Amino acid sequence: LITLNIANELAVIAFLNYKIKYLQIAEVIHQALEKQPYTPEINDITNIIEYSQVVERMVQQIIVKITS
Repeated sequence: LITLNIANELAVIAFLNYKIKYLQIAEVIHQALEKQPYTPEINDITNIIEYSQVVERMVQQIIVKITS
């Protein structure tokens, strides 16, 4: 769920900032879920923050690739 939420949030922000088209939101989310890194055992907030940062960088790269 972390990957899904981050991908959705960043894709919507990119859309609102005119970086991607509306239909590309789903494409960003789809690619993020396909490329999602191994999910470590998440047992505290530190793990959630670290994993979120990894996923956020990955999603940003997906958005850059889609827009270029």
